[in-house]
Amino acid sequence: MSHIKNTIADIAPDFVMSRMLNDYQERFYSKLWTRSRQLKKNNFKALQDLVAWKSKVRAAWDHIEVTALQAPDTFNHALPLGEQFEATVSLNLHALKAADIGVEVVFFRRISETQMEFISRHELEALPQNGGSTTATYHCAITLQTAGVFEFGFRMFPKHPMLAHRQDFNLVKWL
Repeated sequence: MSHIKNTIADIAPDFVMSRMLNDYQERFYSKLWTRSRQLKKNNFKALQDLVAWKSKVRAAWDHIEVTALQAPDTFNHALPLGEQFEATVSLNLHALKAADIGVEVVFFRRISETQMEFISRHELEALPQNGGSTTATYHCAITLQTAGVFEFGFRMFPKHPMLAHRQDFNLVKWL
């Protein structure tokens, strides 16, 4: 019993209200306060720009097309542990720029016919876009750190430095 009491006395300071408030302040509130101040600068110029950007992305979203997707054939060939998973995705963005869109690969392990377990996700790097081209290419080279058979998929999402979080703009498309 004394061991339990000593353990509780040892860890209790980690679970006090002031620590929780400090965590919330550091992880959420101060970041949102900073963002709020940035959006209000220059008579809300950054906010107006963000709203205009969201309108432009929303109008173009359904017209984005995959022009090429190159990825390993893991359906027929397993990737050994420590080997690189390389993939390239090209999109016709029409009126958007490569920086407006993020692309990521998401790895899953199949548990059953209807259930999958999330393993990891990795954002692809946008390669430099040619002058007036509407095609953007994204690439990744990931060294696999986990053994096993995985399934993967690619998805794209809107990307802007003034979005506090990805859920601030509820668009995502699996490719």
